[in-house]
Amino acid sequence: MYTVEDYFIFNIKVKSGSFSGISSFCMLKEFNCSVVGKLTDMHKELKGFCDIVGSDSDAYMTFTMDRHGHMSVYGQIGGSHEDHFMNNLEGQGISFD
Repeated sequence: MYTVEDYFIFNIKVKSGSFSGISSFCMLKEFNCSVVGKLTDMHKELKGFCDIVGSDSDAYMTFTMDRHGHMSVYGQIGGSHEDHFMNNLEGQGISFD
């Protein structure tokens, strides 16, 4: 992760079967505190959701956790205007750098 002016930029890696890819994700620094708070609450309560919306494209991710603590992630990485975007991430292997 690195910063540019008022933004955090981090890489997201996705793997699904033989497909894998990396895309960068940009979000406002002020939004980061809210995201960390929501994800922390989800971890403590083992339920809830958190939406992360990209600041420089139509990329987004939604984390949901059911009452049994099972988490799923869905959304889109990379802008849909690019030739290397992926949407409907649910059930994919995702990691963050």
